[in-house]
Amino acid sequence: MGERDQSHLAIEDVIRIAKETALKRGGHLPTVIVEGSKKSGILVLEEFPKTHEEKVYRMFSMGLVMAKSDEVGDLTQIYFISEGWMSNVDEGKLINTMPSLDPNRKEVLIVSTISVEAHQSGIAIYEMIRNPNGKLIELQELSPPITDGEGNVESPLLDAFVDGFGLDRKVRIN
Repeated sequence: MGERDQSHLAIEDVIRIAKETALKRGGHLPTVIVEGSKKSGILVLEEFPKTHEEKVYRMFSMGLVMAKSDEVGDLTQIYFISEGWMSNVDEGKLINTMPSLDPNRKEVLIVSTISVEAHQSGIAIYEMIRNPNGKLIELQELSPPITDGEGNVESPLLDAFVDGFGLDRKVRIN
């Protein structure tokens, strides 16, 4: 964990770093960036569960362990960078398959955030464009970063981390 400075890391900076990392490495491992009142740090998750329920449990557990260690102090902001699949559906229609199984799916890089202090969340999504050999060559913005004030932003994995952290610290967002 790195030392905490006085300024918060902006979502634009996290997006820039995530895109640079993904292009350099051909992808991005799930990564949690935590800012606290004492310190900030980065957790790279080399092994991450497959199912949504297991991912939520892992994030909750990580939040709880981090709070109990008191290494970061009070949680101020958290980011989660991950890859995923996205399906496009026509408005008013239901998704009838998981995005990972959709033949028209898009591979995406997702940067999500929760600011505990501002009670605000945000998300940015980029399509991962690969050449015919499978090399990542471009990250194309699917929509500008969205924050709470601009639409409904939900992040169950970050919510789980904050809930786990809050179990020890009495911190909750909602």
